[in-house]
Amino acid sequence: DSSALLLGAIHESGLPIESIRATMCDTGNEDPLTYKHRDLLHEIALKAGIRGGIETLIPPLQFFPLALRKKCFPSRKAQFCTIELKILPTKIWLKQRWAEGHEVVILNGKRISESKERKRTMKDVPERGFSDYWGCEEWMPLRGWTLREVFAIHERHGVPLNPLYALGAHRVGCWPCVNCGKHEIRLVAKHRPEKIDEIEREENRHIEINGRPSTFFPAKSATKRYQTLTYERRKD
Repeated sequence: DSSALLLGAIHESGLPIESIRATMCDTGNEDPLTYKHRDLLHEIALKAGIRGGIETLIPPLQFFPLALRKKCFPSRKAQFCTIELKILPTKIWLKQRWAEGHEVVILNGKRISESKERKRTMKDVPERGFSDYWGCEEWMPLRGWTLREVFAIHERHGVPLNPLYALGAHRVGCWPCVNCGKHEIRLVAKHRPEKIDEIEREENRHIEINGRPSTFFPAKSATKRYQTLTYERRKD
């Protein structure tokens, strides 16, 4: 969706190319193929005339150091990773543009058909209008798009999808994401066994530094034969 948003902005939005700026938030939990895809899109953006290509925004603490500071990994009900690794760096970037005297319209690649939750939360949100959340006008040009239309804009402009999708990944914002299903976890174990080792090391660091375990994926969802830690939920 992010790539489709960029391609639409460059080729089909009618926006003056000199007015477009592109950013990527680097969470520190990205797959090497995502960085490779970012580099490809960066070159495309530069050739199209976008100033600076794609600017990578790096938060003060990336994924694993942030989890250590929070004393737990993010979860579906405590998804602080999205807020602190993507939203806050973007808000800081917006303030910098305002300080330079620019008027900003933020382009958002959300689609209603992504999930039931998106359909519920976006039901009454217009495609374009002022956003109290961002403090500026927000435009969601992909709001009503289907996944087929996302694929089609890549085909029209000869740009491949992030290669992670070809491996079977369903989401690539982080890989793996704490919300991944077991299918994707199997893919990580198959294609990125070193990532499984990294996650284990980081889980152990929570015991060493914080004095209590925290699991990357929900502890109760781990198959019994793979459980290696006794995890007690805190009552405070």
